Amino acid sequence: MNSKKVKKILFLFTELSGYMMNCFEIAKQSDFEIHVIKYPKNKEAPFEFKTENEIFLYERKQFNSKWDLLNIIGKISPQLLLVSGWIDNLYLKVIKDSKLKCKKVLMFDTPWENKLKQKIWITIFKFSYLK
Repeated sequence: MNSKKVKKILFLFTELSGYMMNCFEIAKQSDFEIHVIKYPKNKEAPFEFKTENEIFLYERKQFNSKWDLLNIIGKISPQLLLVSGWIDNLYLKVIKDSKLKCKKVLMFDTPWENKLKQKIWITIFKFSYLK
């Protein structure tokens, strides 16, 4: 009997890419259970993704409200919730919910350029999302 506790990660993602699928595969090989809520395939880059190991993929369009997302998060019960940027308002509403007891990480792939827009967003984020 395997006594290891399953480590679950849920990604609230936008557009998947091959390199992200590779990252998921590596995490899966390290005994992580990977769940990904993702946007539909981009028509300009319609990649087909195949996985060697079981990775749970969900379509973002299935979740129309904060409560829909909180429900699936409750069912999965991840230890870590990773959110791809601040582009999706619903994702941001969910991470603000105080009932979520998992660790939450906001991820960016845009370089920091110290621009006014970035500074404004950081200020808004600090006051709106951080406890």
